[in-house]
Amino acid sequence: MSSGTTSLSGTAPIKPEYILAHSARAVPDDDAAEGSTSHVNGRPTDQIPPDDGQTRSRGGRKKWSKEERKNKRGANKGRRFQKVRDDLELCWRVAVGKTCEFGSE
Repeated sequence: MSSGTTSLSGTAPIKPEYILAHSARAVPDDDAAEGSTSHVNGRPTDQIPPDDGQTRSRGGRKKWSKEERKNKRGANKGRRFQKVRDDLELCWRVAVGKTCEFGSE
């Protein structure tokens, strides 16, 4: 590999026939066809809101508590459990068929 190419550790050499030359292309001026100037960031310069010294909110992600992170993990994350409540709460002994030790309370 003494053909004048230098290779870094971890990179493979490229054959000269596969290397493309970089040529600067002239960008056509299509502003006349569009009827306006180009907007690099997606909005015209006259619509940029003035900077009043306040920092913009990043709109970043919400910090989740440990309990919320735990609830968002796993296969059953959309599963909701409902507690079954009776209209008349009975002593568990009465429900089984035995007599309640508290009487009729």
